[in-house]
Amino acid sequence: AIWMALRTEGAAKFIAIWWCLLAFIASGYEHSIANMTLFALSWFGNHSEAYTLAGIGHNLLWVTLGNTLSGAVFMGLGYWYATPKANRPVADKFNQTETAAG
Repeated sequence: AIWMALRTEGAAKFIAIWWCLLAFIASGYEHSIANMTLFALSWFGNHSEAYTLAGIGHNLLWVTLGNTLSGAVFMGLGYWYATPKANRPVADKFNQTETAAG
């Protein structure tokens, strides 16, 4: 969506982002960005009395925490495991600063 929006101007940006976001939402994953879009659309439509801002906040709290945990822990561990040991940065060499004297 971002790449498509960078290549267009005006209303085409909105249309490009909307179709990408709609495809992601239609996939049905519990994701904070997808849920915010669904909540905004349904808030302005016909909704029952059980649909409250507190319920939206409760859902977004847990979904955002889950997305953060998945992104930070599971994706990070996946990349770490997928990187061959020879290509992993060594902590000593990675954090060393060089002086002008050498």
